[in-house]
Amino acid sequence: MKKIITYIFIFFIATGFIYSQVSGLELGMRYLKLGNTYMKAENYELALSNLKKGFEIVRGKSKYWEAVAYEYLGYYYLEADNNTAKAIEYLNIAQLLYSESIGQYDGSPMALRAILDMLQFKGYSPEPIGNTGVRNRNNSTILNYQHRKLRELPSDIPINVENMSLAENKFREFPNGLLNFKNLEYLTLENNKIKSIPNNISELKNLKYLNLSNNNLKEVPNGIAELQNLKVLELTGNKIPFEVISNLIRVMPNTNILFDEYILKPMKGPDEGESIEVYEEIVE
Repeated sequence: MKKIITYIFIFFIATGFIYSQVSGLELGMRYLKLGNTYMKAENYELALSNLKKGFEIVRGKSKYWEAVAYEYLGYYYLEADNNTAKAIEYLNIAQLLYSESIGQYDGSPMALRAILDMLQFKGYSPEPIGNTGVRNRNNSTILNYQHRKLRELPSDIPINVENMSLAENKFREFPNGLLNFKNLEYLTLENNKIKSIPNNISELKNLKYLNLSNNNLKEVPNGIAELQNLKVLELTGNKIPFEVISNLIRVMPNTNILFDEYILKPMKGPDEGESIEVYEEIVE
């Protein structure tokens, strides 16, 4: 009889412990979600308070929710505190924890990777090296030629440049000579009038971030799929058929491809009564 009572006692202790763990985790999750809601409402004081409470509760209980906590805190330091270095630190930890707790790369891990890649491009601590460039923490050259009305590349670009923005210029073709800069990792060509990209863009093997948004592209060369280090490819604001985008997604599974929305539009086929389905770009 004593053994039965002892087992029952142990059972209630164990179930109570499990319940407290679960209820504690749920409380932490609620704090994190509430903190994220306050972030969206731009009430940053309450956002930080709730995020910290949630973080302290979920830490050590769930690797996934710990990753969520680091991610939300990273966004806080980026948006509310303007602390890019700390944001990158927290987002990197979140990325690592996600990789250890979930078996798929899409979703949060892919979105985080895209954000981190773009932060590395935009969120450096600049040291001026002239009126067009800066040098970041890693001593790599970042050149900014945005909004210069350029039609061709300037002649004074260092051959070892790693980050370059040529956004908002007047390029109608892919800039001649750009393929000579083999160290390029981040390249922005958005808001030009570029009609085509050369197939040998594959020579820029170090590219991690490529922004071709808001140009006049209708095709994307096969060579772009050979850029194995490319993490982010921005193609919004072009006239690229859905079939091309679909193929890129298939052949570039490790690249976060940003593209316009498409709708499925039924159309009549060549034979009466036959219908076919065509994806059409949404134009706002």
